[in-house]
Amino acid sequence: MLQQRITAVTLSVPNVRASVDFYRRAFGWEPAMVVEDEVAFYDLGGLVFGLWSRMSEEVGRTSDPVPGAVSIAHNLDSPEEVDRAVDEAVAGGATVVVPPVRREWGGYSAHIADPDGHMWEFAYNPGWPLDEDGRPHPEWPSED
Repeated sequence: MLQQRITAVTLSVPNVRASVDFYRRAFGWEPAMVVEDEVAFYDLGGLVFGLWSRMSEEVGRTSDPVPGAVSIAHNLDSPEEVDRAVDEAVAGGATVVVPPVRREWGGYSAHIADPDGHMWEFAYNPGWPLDEDGRPHPEWPSED
């Protein structure tokens, strides 16, 4: 069984820079990492908040970005744990959106939908080690 936690919430956005500017103005938030025009991540003290322009590409959807789409992530310690999580979710009534696969960013992930269509990502990311409570501690690249 999965630990009762969420490691990341990612919003599908059409323009990462515009979204970063919005969160800076409206919330006063500064991203921990930005890959121009692609993705931004915020360290929320144990939860990662992301803005991503290519979410629909990874989940095999046709429009990019999917308006209002949100992906909730549960990070795990290994690809094998991702496989087990997908199997358990499917046994409980989930639908596989994208089966487990090695990713260009170096990890391994899958996307499932709950019975109401809410998307979850089960992911192993070697650059986001988990502490003993399952909280991610991303290794953000330096700005140098």
